[in-house]
Amino acid sequence: MKYGYPPQRMIPNFFISTVERMILKIPLTDFHQGFRIYSKKFFKEMNLNYMSDDFLFSFETILFAKQLNLKIAEVPVVANYKLPHTSHKLFGKNSAFSYQLKTFKLIYKFLKKGKI
Repeated sequence: MKYGYPPQRMIPNFFISTVERMILKIPLTDFHQGFRIYSKKFFKEMNLNYMSDDFLFSFETILFAKQLNLKIAEVPVVANYKLPHTSHKLFGKNSAFSYQLKTFKLIYKFLKKGKI
C-alpha cells in the first residue's frame, strides 16, 4: 500500500491467489503480478501460437510450468502504482473480473486434463 497498491485490488488478489495456491499447490504469493523470468529451455517448450496475447499469458505460463513439473520460484519485486502503469478495470469488457473467470476456467481445464 506504501507504493499505491489500492486495497480494492489488493484484498481480492490476496484472496484469489490464496485459493489458487491451495488448488494448484504452487508456493506463489501473487499469481497475477505479471513479472516473470523464464529459462531458455522453458521458453523453447512454450507454444506461443496457443497462448494468450494479453494479461492471461502470465497465468498460462505458471500452469504450463506446473504441467511440465518445472521448478517455480518467486523473487520479490516492488511495483509503484503511483507511477503510470497498465491495469485492468474491475468490471466490464477485459476487466479484472473477466480475467479472473478466465483463470478459473484454465485451472478447471488443467485439473480435468492435467494440461492447459
